[in-house]
Amino acid sequence: MEAYRLSFLFRFAFFESLIKRKALGKAARLCQEGIDLLHTTDRVHSQMCQVWQDLLAVVQAEALKEDHLAAMKEYLARHWALPARQAPFSVL
Repeated sequence: MEAYRLSFLFRFAFFESLIKRKALGKAARLCQEGIDLLHTTDRVHSQMCQVWQDLLAVVQAEALKEDHLAAMKEYLARHWALPARQAPFSVL
């Protein structure tokens, strides 16, 4: 499980670099690949998949804000093993 966690922390760091370069298409593909990967395992809770789907939707709508990035980073660091009471985008 730790390998998945680290993989997604690195994936998100790469995602942030794509966003900073305004490579939204590549960022969206990275999200989709992450979602696909999450669906291949039962080692993560369903909220984790939903959070990445929410992130993808925000990117596709070109509505991503710094608040989203900060909330996602905190979520990934704190709630990998257990879901949060609220997903990060539901509070923004």
